[in-house]
Amino acid sequence: MSNHKSIDELIESLQMIQLTLCDTAEPSVRHELDEVIKQLQKLKSSNQDSSEKYTISLMLADRFLRSLPSIAKLIEILMR
Repeated sequence: MSNHKSIDELIESLQMIQLTLCDTAEPSVRHELDEVIKQLQKLKSSNQDSSEKYTISLMLADRFLRSLPSIAKLIEILMR
């Protein structure tokens, strides 16, 4: 699978999460998700190397996941 397609799928997944969380998530979580989606969309059309795009997209996904308290706690537990 190409990195470009992976970024597209990540954006689509985050947009689905965005729809799910629109009424239940804290404003800070919704804002973080909006920002990550915007940055991924910019990244998709940038001239950066494909492997760099892939790495940055994973970092952006991680940034959002850490904004969710239960996911952040799970990551913390797994990192021990």
